[in-house]
Amino acid sequence: MIKIKVQHQFSVFISILALIAILVISVCIGYFMFMTETDISSKTRSDIYALIGIFLFVIVPFIFTSIKNKTEYVSDIIISADYIELIYKEKQKETKRTRILKDDIEVFEAIVTINKVNSGKTSYIYCNSVVTIELKNRCQIQFLQNSSNQLWGSPYKFILDLIKNSIEIPNFKYQINGNYEFAKKDIENYSIYKKQLPFSEQLKYDYKSQPKIIKIIYLILIFILIGNLCFMGYLSMPAGKLTKEEQAYMKHYNQAYELRTKKNQYQEAINELNKAEDYFSNTAETYLEKAYCYNKLKEYDKAITVAKEGLKYIDSKSIYRKYHNFKFVGKKDIELYSLLGRLYKKTKNYEEMKLCYDYVITHIKYKYTNAYFQRGYAQYYLSDFNSALQDFYKHKEIILQYIQDQAEETPEFRHTNPTYDKNDLINIEKWITACKKYK
Repeated sequence: MIKIKVQHQFSVFISILALIAILVISVCIGYFMFMTETDISSKTRSDIYALIGIFLFVIVPFIFTSIKNKTEYVSDIIISADYIELIYKEKQKETKRTRILKDDIEVFEAIVTINKVNSGKTSYIYCNSVVTIELKNRCQIQFLQNSSNQLWGSPYKFILDLIKNSIEIPNFKYQINGNYEFAKKDIENYSIYKKQLPFSEQLKYDYKSQPKIIKIIYLILIFILIGNLCFMGYLSMPAGKLTKEEQAYMKHYNQAYELRTKKNQYQEAINELNKAEDYFSNTAETYLEKAYCYNKLKEYDKAITVAKEGLKYIDSKSIYRKYHNFKFVGKKDIELYSLLGRLYKKTKNYEEMKLCYDYVITHIKYKYTNAYFQRGYAQYYLSDFNSALQDFYKHKEIILQYIQDQAEETPEFRHTNPTYDKNDLINIEKWITACKKYK
């Protein structure tokens, strides 16, 4: 016995449950996104909106169609050795069965219309089938199969199922109409080889049927997709295996970092860094860590000497980056220059301080940097008040942008960015006023 599904329909009960579930989920997501302090970025919020929109766009029309549909329809065809039985339903509830003896069937014909419908910038495949069963006593049974009620599978799956079981259907014939030529080829291939054409053939046909400008856009999108996949594959590649010497270096380096950041044991951290240098002495990260420690110990001259030494190795192979599997060369040199700038500020060497922040501003991409303020500070004490005023105005713009962005973002924003507030605006206004006095 063979069962062929003709139509898929939601029951009213299932439809109402689905609507309630959609409303509950939407309310929960809305509360989660707006009423709680969970860290969610703007991009994540927009992605969630898009998913909800797609879900509602796809599901809700089917639900309402099923609720309003009160007509009786053929839901299944049962094919046995001696008869064909049609099962009629109304809102998923079976209403009757019509049994037809195979010997009584004069013609079993399916006329299928498959069209590609363009709707704005998108398109979809619409298929409906009119099945006519003519009996030898000149009676006729006719019913409609509509792909708009199909939630899954090929839009013309019904005719494929009939072709697959055509040997069990007496006097079966079919006719394919419509403007979607690929479907005609696909069904013809299925009738001969009992398998559909590969998905790549459909993509190739759809591509060829598009205008030239759309083809170009498709090619660009494909190249972008391939590029993204290659890039993601590169990022996910495992790090190279560290040698025993590199592992020993990282052991001492990590211990030094923990001593400095968590235990405030700066001399002990320097001792660990010295041990790390027994294995490798040409890494910028080691000198940066040492400079941080000497800065905390208020030994500014030593900190400056160490930081300047570290600048020699900013382009050298980094064991630290190999250990953490960083794929791209970072800006450790910017960290060294920033620290040097702060150290020169403490030692009142404003000329060198300015040069450090010149370099930082040239290379940094960070949106909320305070490098402009620091350079303006140096220029102020070098009596270059015009240049200092320009940098202070730029820093004021950054503070205003930060306050505006902060009002639109989540708590995650405040954890990953420096904190500016109205006090910073008051402070920068004081510096601007001071500069204007000397212009």
